[in-house]
Amino acid sequence: IVVTIFFFREAFRLDKTGRNKMFVAFILMIEAVLFYILYAQMPTSLNFFAINNVHHEILGFAINPVSFQALNPFWVVVASPVLAAIYTRLGSKGKHQTMPMKFPLGMFLCALGCLTAAAAGMLFADAQGLTSPWLIVLVYLFQSLGELLISALGLAMVAALVPQHLMGFILGMWFLTQAAAFLLGGYVATFTAVPENITDPLQTLPIYTGVFSKIGLVTLAVTVVMAIMVPWLNRMINTPGTEQ
Repeated sequence: IVVTIFFFREAFRLDKTGRNKMFVAFILMIEAVLFYILYAQMPTSLNFFAINNVHHEILGFAINPVSFQALNPFWVVVASPVLAAIYTRLGSKGKHQTMPMKFPLGMFLCALGCLTAAAAGMLFADAQGLTSPWLIVLVYLFQSLGELLISALGLAMVAALVPQHLMGFILGMWFLTQAAAFLLGGYVATFTAVPENITDPLQTLPIYTGVFSKIGLVTLAVTVVMAIMVPWLNRMINTPGTEQ
């Protein structure tokens, strides 16, 4: 609360252009909190889903289900140059994607990730309650792309929208939002907690799929709201060079 009060106190001391950019930065940080809540599901609920309800074999090789977490940095490394090439190509055609536009796109991909995890259990699980590991690979792809569109832009967003003399404070605020989001993400993950006496995949499956489907649908609704706000946020950002 103290940090938020200080943020708005400093924002109202700026001229209209600077104040508007600060407001946009604040809204994007709120959107980032929602993303990090989803991001926190990878080492928690999604990890336990992989342990309990996913086949532990790919291409004939047995794998440790915890190893699925390595897919996140893998996809980040693979997808980063691809996204960079797409941004360059769009930029050469004068179709720059603004920061307010990239954030809801990232949230949409995260929603797809959650809904894919839900579908993996609801539609593609076998008679034993186990689903294909390739669907988890796809889930991590969506989540990692969302990360590149939101988390990776966080520092660039601060540098583009925040006055130089407030840079250190806002960077600290950005990392504080991450900490708060991971705390909330841990709470969300508790909804997938499986009672100790339940070990049958057929019993754990509806627990995970139910939570993932709810998270995915809520995230889709949030994405729609964020997308509706994009034109307004773009109008508030009127200084050249803040749109990249």
